[in-house]
Amino acid sequence: MKQWVRAMMLLSVLVGCGGCVAAAVGAAAGAGAGVGTYSYIKGELEATYSVPIEEVWPHTVAALEGLQLHIDNKHMDSLGGRVEARRADGTPVTVQLKPVGERSTTVGVRVGTFGSQKKSQRIHDAIQKQLSGSA
Repeated sequence: MKQWVRAMMLLSVLVGCGGCVAAAVGAAAGAGAGVGTYSYIKGELEATYSVPIEEVWPHTVAALEGLQLHIDNKHMDSLGGRVEARRADGTPVTVQLKPVGERSTTVGVRVGTFGSQKKSQRIHDAIQKQLSGSA
């Protein structure tokens, strides 16, 4: 009986933390724009690009415009960048860039209030395509 109770407690903890656990969803490498493993945590799909933030920023904005997203606000400084946009149906899109050293940038994408891994991946694909086209 005690083992059954312990098993149920463990199962409930695992289910309760399901949104907190990183799920590796693949890895990709573009020409000159290597991307590490993606992680999907709390509705945000994050990847680290082997490109300085100064190069990732304009390609990120271009990728969002290429996907016909309406950019409401964009800001970049020495600590990172943030783009707030929305889809044609009004769904919010947030892209955050953080420098990782001098030669890498972490890009986090959230589509919607609770996130959409598939739609966030599409944005990452567009960013990577933009970066690959500039190499």
